[in-house]
Amino acid sequence: MKAIHYHVTPSAQLPSIRTHGLLPSIGARSRAARESQASVFLFSDPDAVEDALMGWLGDEFPDEPLTLLVLDVSGLPLDTSLHSFESRCDSVIPACRILSARDI
Repeated sequence: MKAIHYHVTPSAQLPSIRTHGLLPSIGARSRAARESQASVFLFSDPDAVEDALMGWLGDEFPDEPLTLLVLDVSGLPLDTSLHSFESRCDSVIPACRILSARDI
């Protein structure tokens, strides 16, 4: 059985993600939150994605096209202790783990 998680990314990043996968990083939002570990942040379900987009995540990208990635994270090392709606992966998520990508 597949373990499904979701990732929201600027649509402009999709070509690179399809080539290299999702690479852990410390981006602007992670720096602002004083994160020290390069990670890929994931949502556990579609409702969590919608809630984030209607609030804090939508505020981060007010005029930028976004893409929702549906990922098979089976067997990947996930830290699920953050919140009930969010996980993080500190390793590369290969592009072959992308089950679908759609504009949001």
